[in-house]
Amino acid sequence: MTKKAKQPTAPINGINTNYAISCDWLSVYCLTTKSIDGMISHLTDEKFRFKQTENSSRQFRYITNVYTENNDLYAVIQTCPYSSIIHPRGAIIKLHNRELYKPDFARRLLSFMRRYGFVYRNISRLDVAFDCNSFKNGLHARRIISKLIEGKYVKNHQGKARLEFDTSTPKMFQGITFGSSSSAVTVVLYNKTKELKEVKDKPYIRERWRKNGIDETREVWRVEIRIKPDATHLINVGTGELFRLEAEHLKMQNAIERVFFVYAGKYFSFKVAGKDTNKSRLRDLELFDPPKDLTTIPTRITNASDTTRADKIFLKKLCNIVRELREVPDELQDAVEFVRSCFCLQKSLTRYYYQVVEPSPYERG
Repeated sequence: MTKKAKQPTAPINGINTNYAISCDWLSVYCLTTKSIDGMISHLTDEKFRFKQTENSSRQFRYITNVYTENNDLYAVIQTCPYSSIIHPRGAIIKLHNRELYKPDFARRLLSFMRRYGFVYRNISRLDVAFDCNSFKNGLHARRIISKLIEGKYVKNHQGKARLEFDTSTPKMFQGITFGSSSSAVTVVLYNKTKELKEVKDKPYIRERWRKNGIDETREVWRVEIRIKPDATHLINVGTGELFRLEAEHLKMQNAIERVFFVYAGKYFSFKVAGKDTNKSRLRDLELFDPPKDLTTIPTRITNASDTTRADKIFLKKLCNIVRELREVPDELQDAVEFVRSCFCLQKSLTRYYYQVVEPSPYERG
């Protein structure tokens, strides 16, 4: 049963702290069945229409648009990988942005995959977003940025940042980014109103704001947390259980909200600077009112101190196995990919793999 929509609260003393949490990007890595080759236009039926484009991406030969019976774009599918290190039946399915703002999008995606023979493997990218006029106690986004620059706020994790501002009004910050395009998690705080006005308006996002009591007459700011596969591992701090964030976990709105607060607790958290040189003892900056029963935290299974030049040489040789052998059976390719993935996680070589050995198939083509 879908969770009842959160009731907006009335502004107190002119402060509007209503918010909307959404999934803004979802792409999954999967395998096509043996009956489906790289060109999947023949899957068209009365429910969905598949149309192959003339484009390709860095990693996949074919890009196919999927349309609903109402001729709305539903998803984009990349198939037929160039690289032999990717399973030959590997595919990326990315939902259209509009679809993500509809109820039960994750349930429909999994049903779509079953219908057309796609075997789910893992999330290849997930963006969760928090939209608001102001944060807890009326704290404005620009004040957070200003205090951070002045050294009055201290960021937890991801110490480097990039500012966005208009040169005509340099003190009117329009955004700040923590992490880089190659980071496992990137966090962006930015002026969403400005983006919708200057880049592309999205009425379905504005409708989400209205339903959640966000004031459209004022600037709406967004905290967007972009999660790659290497950061989808979570650990239950009570039991020590390690598990992976999956598309199944996005079926309910309250589950999506919990995902945001779990990742924000680590990657969008700050301390109020003070005299104590030990950052852990500084006072937390309260930005949200997350659920009280959150018991999981993101974790990365890496050990950077153990990485050596020999490890990098081994990784390259491992990835060359499939390239050098002809007519490699699927079982061997699966085994090599499994070993490669585990080795990268244990040796903190995932970024090196995607940047040097093989460009990542999970980034925008």
